[in-house]
Amino acid sequence: MDMPTRRRLLEGIRRAHQADAAYTAAGRARTRAAKATAADRARIAHDQQLQADANEPTAAQAVHAGLVRREQDARAKVRRTFTAARAANRALAALYTPHAPGRGTGGGRRSDVATALLGELGRFFRITSLTR
Repeated sequence: MDMPTRRRLLEGIRRAHQADAAYTAAGRARTRAAKATAADRARIAHDQQLQADANEPTAAQAVHAGLVRREQDARAKVRRTFTAARAANRALAALYTPHAPGRGTGGGRRSDVATALLGELGRFFRITSLTR
């Protein structure tokens, strides 16, 4: 495998890892938004003082609407990041498959493939510096 190919593979691994991390972060944000919305619903439903005051329900509803919007935005981001992660993984597979026909990653994880590539690069540079 030549040097530009190794670099392209490492870049593909980096992008796939970055996309997976963004998807994970979006999932956590969606969970936090859902918990905040549920807690606000419970607060509105069980707060007697809030229900007794005429002006408070509209303010509480405005806050709740903001939380619901935040949760919807978080769900949309989860969908977008999932699609991006899937696309990045497919692009990486398309790059890697010609160099490992029939093997995929050989059962290894993406980090194992990256480690192997970095090891090859390290050996290449070590050999190159020794031959000079």
